[in-house]
Amino acid sequence: MENSLNEYHICTYTPALLVHNFQSKKAKIPERVKLMKSSLSNMATKGDIDKVDILFFVLFTSNHWHLVVVDVKKKRATSYNSIKGSKRYMAVAKRWVTLLDVIFKFCGIMDDPLELIYDDQCPDQSSDSVDCALFVIKFMETISRKGEIEWKFSQADMPLIRAQFATEILTYVSAKSLTL
Repeated sequence: MENSLNEYHICTYTPALLVHNFQSKKAKIPERVKLMKSSLSNMATKGDIDKVDILFFVLFTSNHWHLVVVDVKKKRATSYNSIKGSKRYMAVAKRWVTLLDVIFKFCGIMDDPLELIYDDQCPDQSSDSVDCALFVIKFMETISRKGEIEWKFSQADMPLIRAQFATEILTYVSAKSLTL
């Protein structure tokens, strides 16, 4: 059965390389805001932010991918990580949300600081796994659906999920090459 668009939140995301660039810059806030506005024109004003329900920020820390999701209406940021309890990843999520608070206030997007929650219900990856990027994609897919969040995947599903993504990519590339 085909999914209806009204089953999904209106979302936008920031690529991990941009998030890393914003975080690692030693620039002052006005310079970071200028960089954000030039890189993320879809998130530069309160009007832009008010058009979406959810903002996805993919974080990359020490060869690990994790996710911060901002619920715009609830003014809440939630950190989703397939490796739970890591102080390093929690600190990175907190630093990112702190930076967002300052940027949002500076741009007139949001005056109140975001509440930060560390989700402990999302699926875990096994310690010998390198599937964190797949977990982030599945987190985004699950969270983008309206209603209660139901985690319907686990580490055991990753080989199938990887094959599904490969099939989708190859199908897209094949269809694209036929139109050239």
